[in-house]
Amino acid sequence: MPKSTFLNLASPKRNHIENKAREVFLNNPYNKVTISLIVKTVGIPRGSFYQYFEDLEDLYQYLFEQTINEYETYVYGRLENSPTTDMFSFAKEGFESDYRFLKTTDYYELMRKFFKERHMIGINIDFFQKKKSKFHEMMLRRFNKENVSHLPHDKQLKLVRLISHLKFQLIHKIISDKSTYDEAYEDFSFYVDMLSHGVKEV
Repeated sequence: MPKSTFLNLASPKRNHIENKAREVFLNNPYNKVTISLIVKTVGIPRGSFYQYFEDLEDLYQYLFEQTINEYETYVYGRLENSPTTDMFSFAKEGFESDYRFLKTTDYYELMRKFFKERHMIGINIDFFQKKKSKFHEMMLRRFNKENVSHLPHDKQLKLVRLISHLKFQLIHKIISDKSTYDEAYEDFSFYVDMLSHGVKEV
């Protein structure tokens, strides 16, 4: 966790440090990143780094958490402005905007690197799983659950998780050129409709 010295910085300076540090981690393998490289790229004295963070792992963990927070903030905005709160319709209507978010921000690349390199620095995956569970709980509370009211809460939550997982898997296929957008969206729509209506009605 960053020190209070960092958290109390004026937003422009804090954002500058965060954005430049993200660039360093995004463009270099973790084992090639040094504090010297960070302070040179960010443009701060070496002593300031230790006023802000304990070490590189502390900074890396912070950026990991901030990356997750940015995606959650984006989804909260979609929920606030969505014309529907049905989980199935919300998922299908949001496929394109989710794809754009992952394609046009550094979220996708950063998360891939974080999970690929976590063994090097011990990223707290338990934290990530708990945060994701809370996020899915929040989404479920906001949804109109009329069409899944016959299911117990834990199974409703599993549906939210499954739909989210399917979406990320299919968007990954588009970004990695293993599928076209239209093919991935068609597959996603089929799966969501099957979950919504049951196999016999699809």
